[in-house]
Amino acid sequence: MGKAALTPVNQKRTRQHAVAALGASGKFLLTPEQAEAERLKSLRETNLLDSGPEEPFDRIVGATRKFFNVGAASLSLIDGDVQHFKSVVGPLRDETPRQIALCTATVERNTMLIINDTLTDDRFASNPLVVGDPHIRFYAGFPLHGPRGWNIGTLCIIDQKPRSFPPSEQQVLRILAAIAQSYIDIRT
Repeated sequence: MGKAALTPVNQKRTRQHAVAALGASGKFLLTPEQAEAERLKSLRETNLLDSGPEEPFDRIVGATRKFFNVGAASLSLIDGDVQHFKSVVGPLRDETPRQIALCTATVERNTMLIINDTLTDDRFASNPLVVGDPHIRFYAGFPLHGPRGWNIGTLCIIDQKPRSFPPSEQQVLRILAAIAQSYIDIRT
């Protein structure tokens, strides 16, 4: 007896499994809605949202703020409609609507985002977090990944005054994000 022919339903399932196995590298094969569902699934698989404060992340965020001498540092997680702070030091709320979170742009870009002066950047100049509390004028964030490479959040720094962010400091943020990433990877 030979193999049974794949039915259209089974062909669709096989394709979906193959695309899902590609992770974030297969994002281009998905609709935006499917990609977002996969990204959120990856975030959930880390169990970071429900685990409360954790000392390794708090140490990394504290060291990040101290090294850069900025107003705030955080490890943020971008959920469906909310930015949650797994760890935060400085004048930030426990959570922020995703639509105004600067870290959302970092997650969407999948690369370090640097905004030397938010008031001179058309994308962010009218953002409520820029024109109101906490009056973000400088932002730098590096994406963090969950299972299968999906962007789930950031390690970021903010300040209430504009500043430069030279390549040597960018490298330090990359290293600190890699340390945070290693703790995320251990969990999954």
